[in-house]
Amino acid sequence: MKFSLPTFFAPGTAAAAVTPRQIRLAGALLVLATVAVYLNSLFVPFLYDDNAAIVENRTIRQLSPLLDAMRAPPGTTPEGRPLLNLSLALNHRLGGLNVVGYHVANILLHALAGLALFGLVRRALLLPRWSEHFAPVALPLALGAAALWTLHPLQTESVTYIVQRAESLMGLFYLLTLYAFVRSLDETRAELWQTLSVGACLLGMASKEVMASAPIVVLLFDRAFVAGTLREAWTRRRGYYLALAATWLLLAALVLGAGGNRNGAVGLGVATGFWKWWLTQPEALARYLQLSLWPHPLVFDYDTHWVRGAAAAQPWAFFILPLVGWLLVDAVRRPARGFFGLMALAILAPTSLIPGTTQMIVEHRMYLALAPLLVLVVLALHRRFGARAWPLVAALAVAAGALTVVRNTDYATPLGLWKDALAKRPDNAVAHVQAANIYYAQGQAAEAAAHLLEAIRVRPDYALAHHNLGQVLGSAGRTTEAIRRFQASIELEPTLPISYAGLGTTLAQMGRTDAGIGYLKIAVRLDPKYPTGQLMLGLALYRAGRIPEAIAACERAVDLAPDDPIPHNYLANALVAAGRLPEAQAHLEVAVKLRDSNYSARFNLGRVLLARENPADARPQFEAAIRLQPRSAEAHFFLGETLTILGDAPGAKVHYTATVRLVPDHTEARARLGLGPLLK
Repeated sequence: MKFSLPTFFAPGTAAAAVTPRQIRLAGALLVLATVAVYLNSLFVPFLYDDNAAIVENRTIRQLSPLLDAMRAPPGTTPEGRPLLNLSLALNHRLGGLNVVGYHVANILLHALAGLALFGLVRRALLLPRWSEHFAPVALPLALGAAALWTLHPLQTESVTYIVQRAESLMGLFYLLTLYAFVRSLDETRAELWQTLSVGACLLGMASKEVMASAPIVVLLFDRAFVAGTLREAWTRRRGYYLALAATWLLLAALVLGAGGNRNGAVGLGVATGFWKWWLTQPEALARYLQLSLWPHPLVFDYDTHWVRGAAAAQPWAFFILPLVGWLLVDAVRRPARGFFGLMALAILAPTSLIPGTTQMIVEHRMYLALAPLLVLVVLALHRRFGARAWPLVAALAVAAGALTVVRNTDYATPLGLWKDALAKRPDNAVAHVQAANIYYAQGQAAEAAAHLLEAIRVRPDYALAHHNLGQVLGSAGRTTEAIRRFQASIELEPTLPISYAGLGTTLAQMGRTDAGIGYLKIAVRLDPKYPTGQLMLGLALYRAGRIPEAIAACERAVDLAPDDPIPHNYLANALVAAGRLPEAQAHLEVAVKLRDSNYSARFNLGRVLLARENPADARPQFEAAIRLQPRSAEAHFFLGETLTILGDAPGAKVHYTATVRLVPDHTEARARLGLGPLLK
């Protein structure tokens, strides 16, 4: 049978007439459309939490032992989500930190989730409960719903933002759990498909905590579309549901292994409390519903915001609470129709009910919850318009895909993304801080300071904004103002290690060495796994002449960040001061290997080699240092010294001359050239 679009969408086509080839073509069309709308996301750089979860995540840099590759660092997005961390490790093995590979994986996972939804909806519509009404149109209805879901711009945060693979990975296994259950209704292979369903549920539990509702949703699906009642569903498949429930044991172990509340960020026992969190959720649910039906404006980060009392939450609550109540009643009276709203609520329940300290509204939480809503929309359009619904569904899918392509352009640069967030929510303190970080890294200190001051105006108790402003002011030489900002940060958040490190470093640079070392020791005591704190402590101790202590601190920094060349370089300096040149050379060689464009490591390695009477090996290090910093007078001078030892007098003269040109009063270089002291 030749496939054509009109035949494919023909409303009168019998279910039996649908061929495997048509199903495969429909699936291929869905995958191609998904890939097409996300092609312009392939080169989106690592963003925000990607840095801690991927760039700085040492656990993804090897696949063996396997358990280590599944155990993410505390405080990162993959913590307590071993399958997510393992998937990132696989990406790293295949392409290192090449961002394209991570995006390809995200797009493929999303396309697979779309296929799982397509298969689930098609087979659900062929169940006896629905087949009389939907069997002839099960294929186009399933394709339309899956296309709307995969192409919807609300999904971009879970696909284009790499680390939110957690959501799409969980969503894939959630849908596969349901799909395999529907396949298990075929009595000839029931046990096989039930086993696959439980396996998918287990993998989902290892991907993200939202998977917790999957066993309940499967039971509700059974009740609504198969068994008719919860009692009958339990009676028929008691063993299967016990196996599904057993997957909660893995989830519980993972949650407890991550401290029970993800380092105080979300979960039972966080400082927020239930009531304070719940007051923020009516607005969140209302926005999720609005964005599902009208996806504008999409905001990457909504900032931390609290509702001041129940009265402030009333406008949202008056809309959401009756709607939730109606959905619950509808699920009791009309289980088939009510299932869709109940599934969406079940998916959102963990993040809506369990309190956190940030992220009151997060768009990626709608990744899977969007599916039942859009399936319901497509079914409603079919019921209202019949065959005339197909062009409308197709048009909606095309429009959704176009909006996704446009939304992906907002992710093109980190600064552009944060500017977009600020354009939509100007009082977003988090966006101001993140934009400031980017400006500061680009050397635009004035712009960084302006954004940080605005963040503090919006949220005066934002400790991180005060700390970052202290850094900016300190780098500009405004040390007194910087100290005040660090102190303000410490007062607001006494357990923030970076503020103690910033204050300690600034005091040490001002000559108040003992006080600075004291604050730096507090920083590393608060967080013993804070490599920058250990490094700054080592530097302060080095400058104070406390070399053995400096070596110990720098060694801890190297242990915490072995792939960062800077700790190796600092440790080498301390080892040189202790006369331990062979060890210093070894660390400098590691630093150069890690980053061959590291001027300081090249220069220091050259000096150590020269001190160890190895001028032939020192020469290429000084030459490399000069290529990296052509105006380094010291590099030119020491290359001149090296060439003198090697007997290349003309070459040495060239570099001594360059030294004097760059630093006219360089006494030693002038002496080598036979010049007298510079008259003043």
